[in-house]
Amino acid sequence: MACSESTDTEFSSQFWKSKFEELQQQVGGIAPFPNADIDGFLSHFVLMLEFFEGPQKGQFISITMPVAIQTVSRSSPFRYQGTGANHSVSIPLPRSSTMNNLIRESDFLVRPDEFFQPGKEVVWMQIINLDARAADTAIGPIRIIL
Repeated sequence: MACSESTDTEFSSQFWKSKFEELQQQVGGIAPFPNADIDGFLSHFVLMLEFFEGPQKGQFISITMPVAIQTVSRSSPFRYQGTGANHSVSIPLPRSSTMNNLIRESDFLVRPDEFFQPGKEVVWMQIINLDARAADTAIGPIRIIL
């Protein structure tokens, strides 16, 4: 299909403006990512465990845990400039916390390339509170505490 000047409805600026407004209504508006803060998230854990000792040695089990709530501190957004920049960002913490309020490039033990792309805007997060419980599993109660 050929596009004539600006008369084609499909390609007109008015058409795209209406689509943009429709998207804003659907998602509640579009805005820059907010500055550093503490947020709460629902988390869902699926565990795969292998036994190395005891009567179940060599066996695997899969455990689906109920939903848990975790508290996460996030940095303000920043543009990642690569490992040479040796980034260090501050995060807000509760007053009673004894954790370090800095997340450093060297804190990442695993660095998937798709999450560390120079030039991309990123936010680094730190879990500051998590208590996930599963009372009835094949091996008894399980609790994950961070």
